[in-house]
Amino acid sequence: MDNSFIFNITEIPSNNGQALTLEFYGGDITSRYSDILLVSAFQGDFNPTKRTVLGRIHERFDISFQNGLPDNAIKLRQGIYDLSSPKTEAYKCLWVLEMTNRKEAGEEQNSNFYASMKRLEKLIDVIEYLELESISIPLLGSGAQNLSLDETATGIMSVVRKWAMRCDSLKTVRVFAYDLKAASKLNHTIDAFFGQDTAPSSTTSLELLRTCQQELEGKIGGFSETLLPHIEEINNLLNTPTPSVKSIAVAGRVLAEICSECLINIWSPDIDTTTLSLNEMLSMLHTKILEDAGWMLSYFRLLQSSGNTGAHHSRHTLTVIDAVAIVLATLRVAEYTTMQINRYLIRRN
Repeated sequence: MDNSFIFNITEIPSNNGQALTLEFYGGDITSRYSDILLVSAFQGDFNPTKRTVLGRIHERFDISFQNGLPDNAIKLRQGIYDLSSPKTEAYKCLWVLEMTNRKEAGEEQNSNFYASMKRLEKLIDVIEYLELESISIPLLGSGAQNLSLDETATGIMSVVRKWAMRCDSLKTVRVFAYDLKAASKLNHTIDAFFGQDTAPSSTTSLELLRTCQQELEGKIGGFSETLLPHIEEINNLLNTPTPSVKSIAVAGRVLAEICSECLINIWSPDIDTTTLSLNEMLSMLHTKILEDAGWMLSYFRLLQSSGNTGAHHSRHTLTVIDAVAIVLATLRVAEYTTMQINRYLIRRN
């Protein structure tokens, strides 16, 4: 089941040298699995109201907490509980953050939201102790608490950045907005928060990007199944009204990594690629690709360099024209790798 749509990807450096991936989706939070699903609720009010995450959990899994905090709930931090929910296809554990009372509003409500974010920061020790790898979170406070998408996204991004600094186990945090159309407006806020806001684009450059996307969409059916999920992810990133070039660059580099692994597995199957960086893999592939199709190296290196720029703070601002080059490089690298995979399968059979 996949009723969600990715629209932004950010890599946040962590102390262990591995980046934490922060993904933003529009759509159904129960459509993707994470170890933890962390929801918010008014104090003592866990009714499965329609158009809330607790309502969606009740609708899909017939799990409800309408009688309040269950007796077997586990207190993780002040106002944060593990509801001891049965495991589902969407999560292993369901956590709830109790936020403001319904009567609270205005500046007091806003201050309560940021106090809640401070409590979330303190979950670091619990996340590490349980060795959690992934967490899904809705845009906390943007529903009945009536906070703006920008406010809630900024609060959550601040928390996740703190988690990345100290959590060695945590690999992925997925943030969900119920409405993709509204969520896609967050691209500017997200990219600016991490210092990679896309430079202003002209109508012509946007038209070029849409043309590249049309070519990509037209060829999706011809790519190897190994590459297809990554191609579809890039296509989803392009489908938003205001695409995040940073996110496209990061996804392009991931595709280059997958393609490099595939080529090494075909040409040098004895080499273990699990600990190799993209640069190390391309260095190994350099001679073979140069002999076979030398121009492909420039596409691989473009995806590497653009992805690094998108993932880290840089003086260079990525533009929509950069996104055009990234999408074209993605197409050529995916086509080349698919061709090599097909040749290998024919030889093997």
